[in-house]
Order: sequence, then structure tokens, then C-alpha cells
Amino acid sequence: MTSWTNRLPAPLLAILAIILIQLGTGTAKDLMAAGDAMALLFLRLAFGSLLLLPFLWSEIFALSRPQWHDAFLLGLIYAGFNASVYWALGHLPLGLVA
Repeated sequence: MTSWTNRLPAPLLAILAIILIQLGTGTAKDLMAAGDAMALLFLRLAFGSLLLLPFLWSEIFALSRPQWHDAFLLGLIYAGFNASVYWALGHLPLGLVA
């Protein structure tokens, strides 16, 4: 069984990923004043996970135990990276980060 991502050119997927990451960060920056940075981070990661779930459902259950371990560690690193960016956005003067 081939995935829909196997039929798309890799540069298109890379550009799409870049655009979506920038849109997510830009939206988060605008919403930063309305709420807590860590709550916003949680919502962003949860929403992204829910968007990917339908496309990766069958691949998720095919992972072995070492792959689950690696995926969990990658998720922790990604969450830590995003948390540091959000803390920086929340503490730096807006003119420096906007």
C-alpha cells in the first residue's frame, strides 16, 4: 500500500512543511498576548497531532518498540524546542522578535 505522501514530490512536501511551521508560529505570536505560552504550545502540538493522525493511522501501529521509544524522545525534544521559542517570544520585547 502506498501512502499519498509517496506520490507527492519531496520539494513540495518540504515547502508545505516550511509554510505550515511559519503559519503556526506566526499565529502563536499573535495569540501570545491572549493567553499563557505553555497552554498555547500544548494546543498547537495537540492540534498538529490531530491533523496528522488520519494520514498516519496505519503507520503508527506498525512501529516497533524501539521506534516508539525514538518517536517519544523526538516528541519531547520538539516540545522542548517549541517551549523555549515560546518563552523567548513571551519575554523579549516585541520589536526584537516581530
